[in-house]
Amino acid sequence: SHQSNAVNDSNHLIGDKFGFHKLIFTLTKFGKIVILDNSQKGAVVSTLFDPRLKEEILREDDRMKIIEKERTKRCERVYPIWIYLQKSNVFSPLITFLTKGGYIFSFNPFTDKALEMHNLNVKIKQSLLMHHANEDGVKGIVILDEGDDVHFYPPSTKATFTAQKDNYYLLVGHQSNKLLQGYSFVYINNGNEDKFRGQRVWSFSLPTLTESCLKIGWKEKEERVHSQGKLLSDISVLYKYLNPNLVVVINEGEERSDEEVGGINVVHFYLVDAITGAVYYSVVHRKASGPVHLVHSENFIIYSFYNERQRRTEISSLELFEGKEMPSPPPVRTPPQIVEHISFIFPTGIRTMKETRTEKGITNKHILIALSSGAILSFPRVFLDPRRAASTSRYSSSAAASEEGGVYLPPYIPELPIPSEGIINYNQTLSRVKDISVGVSYFESTCLVFITGLDLYYTRVTPSKTFDILKDDFDHLLIIIVLLSLILFSFITKYLASRKTLKAAWK
Repeated sequence: SHQSNAVNDSNHLIGDKFGFHKLIFTLTKFGKIVILDNSQKGAVVSTLFDPRLKEEILREDDRMKIIEKERTKRCERVYPIWIYLQKSNVFSPLITFLTKGGYIFSFNPFTDKALEMHNLNVKIKQSLLMHHANEDGVKGIVILDEGDDVHFYPPSTKATFTAQKDNYYLLVGHQSNKLLQGYSFVYINNGNEDKFRGQRVWSFSLPTLTESCLKIGWKEKEERVHSQGKLLSDISVLYKYLNPNLVVVINEGEERSDEEVGGINVVHFYLVDAITGAVYYSVVHRKASGPVHLVHSENFIIYSFYNERQRRTEISSLELFEGKEMPSPPPVRTPPQIVEHISFIFPTGIRTMKETRTEKGITNKHILIALSSGAILSFPRVFLDPRRAASTSRYSSSAAASEEGGVYLPPYIPELPIPSEGIINYNQTLSRVKDISVGVSYFESTCLVFITGLDLYYTRVTPSKTFDILKDDFDHLLIIIVLLSLILFSFITKYLASRKTLKAAWK
C-alpha cells in the first residue's frame, strides 16, 4: 500500500566530519513521507506514501459538526502520529511511525524500503521510546492502549523493558476532559496471561474552562546541561533545579464567573512532577488568551500569551533554582526552593518559539521566535532572564558582577527590543510558520535549524558566534611561522639554561 521513489541514492551517503550533513524527515497530513537532503539545498532523496498514515476520514454528516466546532476553536489541531528513531546506526537506521489507530509503519531511509507494516487493531492512549536498547541496538516503543494494556514494538524489546520497568512512567493528558494521569507498569503472570499493564498512580483534574485548550511541554530528551549552577556577584553559586521529570501544563480557555457579565479568558500555568503528580508552582493570568507558545529547557520556562487588558503580546519567563547549597542527588526530587518569575512586553505577534541546542550545552542559549511578520528572530535568552529585575529578585546580577567574575545582566526594561541583526532569514519572508526544529552539529558553536509551515527553510545558527571555527581569511602561514618560532625559541632557551646551570656548578 505504499509507493517509493528514490533519488540520488549514491550521493546522499557522503563523509561528514563536521555534523552538518543531515537527512530531514517530513510527514504530510495526507500520509506522504518526504526525505530531504540539507547539503543539496533541500533536494528530495526519497518519498514514500502510505494512506494509513493520514488523519482519519470523516463522514459527511460529521464534517459539518467539525466545522461548527472549529469556528470557536482556540487550539490548533494536533495530528495523533508519533515518529521515533529506534536505531541511529549510520548504515542501518530504523524509523517508525505510529498512528492513533494502532498502525505501525517502519522503514530504513537509506534503502528506501518498508521493513514492516503492522496494525495492532487497538486505540493508542500514549507511547514512549525506551532509553535502553537491546543487543541489536534497537530502542523499543512502549505502547499503552485505551484498555491500559501494554504492547511492545518490536516484541523482542520486551525483555529489555522487563529488566528496567521500574524506571519508566507515562503521563497521559486528555484534551476532552482536561485530565492528567500518571501511569507505572506492572507485570502480570497468572498462567493465562503474560503481559504488562499500565497502573494509574495519580490523577489530576484541571479547572473547568469553556472551549479550553491543553498544552503540555517536556524538556528535550537529548538535551545536555553544561553548568550545574550560576555564579553570582558575591562569588557564590546558585544551583539550578534540574528535574528531568518536570512538565509544564498550560490550560487556556474561558472562565464563567457570572452569566450577566459573561466569561473571562484565562491562562492557567502549572509545574507538575510527572512521577508523583505534585504541583510545584502555579499561576493564573486573567484576561489573557492564546495562542500560547512554550519553551522548556534546562531550569527555565518561557511562554507567551496575549494580554487582553493591555492588548499586547507578553512573554513570561521562569527560572528554577535549588538555592546556594548542593542539591540532593537523584532519585530524591523536591520542589524548587527558588522560583524567579517575571513578564516582558513583546512588540509584535508570535507564531512559535524554540530554544537553540548544541552538543555539549556550552554555547549560550538563544530563543528562536517566529514573528507574525514572517521573520525569524534569534533572541538571546539573557534578555529574558527573570533575575534582571533587581527590585524583585534577591539573586539578581549587578554591575559589580563583571568585576568579581560573575555574569552581568542588563537592567530590567519592560519592553523587549527586536534587534535587526537577530533576524536569521534576512530579507526572506516565511509565511504561516508552524514549527521550528533544532538539530546539533559536531561544532559546539553551531546548531541547525529547520522551519516548517507554508514554506520550508533551513539555516545554521551560531548563538555565541563561531568561537571554534577559523575564519575564511585566517592567515595559516602566519600561525605556522609563529609556532615554529616558539618551538625554536624554547630549544634555544633550554640550551642556554643548561649552560648557565653548568657554569654555576663549576663555580
